[in-house]
Amino acid sequence: MAGKRRRVGERGVGKGIRGKTGRRKEEDEEIVSDDDDDDDEFFLGGGDVGPANEPVEGRDHELEVAHDADITEGDLQSRRLKLARQYLTEMGIERNQDESGEDSDGGVPVSSRQGKAVKQGSAQADGLVTGGIGVRRFCKGHRLPVTCVAMTADDKWVATGSKDKGLWWWDLEAGKAVVKRKDKSPPLGVAISHDNLVATGGRDGVIRVWDLRDRQQSEPSRVLRGHRGPINALAFQKANLELITASDDRTCRLWDVGQNAFVEALFGHGAQVNCVEAISDQRALSGGRDGSARWWKIADGSHAIFNSTCISVDAIAVISDTMFVAGGDDGSLSLWNTGKKNPLWTMEHAHGPLPGNWITAVGAPRSTDIVVSASNDGFIRFWKYSSKSLNSIAHVPLPGFVNGIRCGAHGSLFVAAVGQEHRFGRWERNSSAKNGIAIIGKGTSVSMDTEEGV
Repeated sequence: MAGKRRRVGERGVGKGIRGKTGRRKEEDEEIVSDDDDDDDEFFLGGGDVGPANEPVEGRDHELEVAHDADITEGDLQSRRLKLARQYLTEMGIERNQDESGEDSDGGVPVSSRQGKAVKQGSAQADGLVTGGIGVRRFCKGHRLPVTCVAMTADDKWVATGSKDKGLWWWDLEAGKAVVKRKDKSPPLGVAISHDNLVATGGRDGVIRVWDLRDRQQSEPSRVLRGHRGPINALAFQKANLELITASDDRTCRLWDVGQNAFVEALFGHGAQVNCVEAISDQRALSGGRDGSARWWKIADGSHAIFNSTCISVDAIAVISDTMFVAGGDDGSLSLWNTGKKNPLWTMEHAHGPLPGNWITAVGAPRSTDIVVSASNDGFIRFWKYSSKSLNSIAHVPLPGFVNGIRCGAHGSLFVAAVGQEHRFGRWERNSSAKNGIAIIGKGTSVSMDTEEGV
């Protein structure tokens, strides 16, 4: 795959995921981690904070425990257990269990409460299967591949960026672009704030903030600089104007858009950061070409590290305050719990065998049991989430590279950014695909909309 950057000797090259016996797992086999081995233990990292434009070289961000001659193995295990439980409590996971596994508050194990929470929002996946789901409308217009997409909280508007430098504001109900702007650099990421400000980041490493509701505004209202490489992804915090960005310079950075100011840099990734999602209360999730996902606690300057078997984590989505899903360039789809160092479940080649068919986008509507994944295999795939696995429930035909996907608030609407090429390069091209956005919802009919906007 010319243009797809790989480093010789990186972890995972030429290796399958192995079980405890060391035997290679068969292709497309579901792999579930053994909870007994890694209960209460996971890697903790310090999230080093530094000034803008000053990356930290050679720092080890994993938890280090000094092995002194006077410290017994039991002491070390006790320390790890204490730190793990303290971290889980701060992450919002109740761990007040006695040795019998029962909760001190009501005798209900944590796993039971988590299962009950899943059931409370579990009607959506079954509804997709019962009612059917398909591409309701495909909206063309961008001249070159669409690289990124974001949707407003009310599910009425969408912003897209393209390799043609276009930044478009779409009315989903009408199925057309109502505002078109030209960015200075091809956007690789786009995000929409709670009050519908639009932020873009691209190959020139500059953040531009737009108010696309103002149809007279032809230039960005704010410009933020500080990254030393292309910006690959952006995400606003849910209820304020704090913006998190991910870059080729191996950092994530926090910005206060309201004050037009840089706040801090988050160091830890050993290679370019491909994707980032905001969670809540100054927390974020990122994935990078170092093969790891990182769960950031920005206020504390720390993060947890989740090392995958793939070379690059290309897509991530937050399911809940303790669960997330990640997709890799080896085609694997994995389910993670923030209290475990290993994935709970992994599907190798979730969108078909390699070469190609790596995971390009994932999504998960909050408070539902739906997970959606995409690649360039010609299908968007829907999964039903349980506490320890994902089960395939439906797939929707959609040719081309799906470079991004956004989920509506209630799990009944999905918008995909589609292009003939991958957003990062031109090493492969599907000339039969269309550049545009696919509006996906209940029903199986497909409407092709050739409206090119205003």
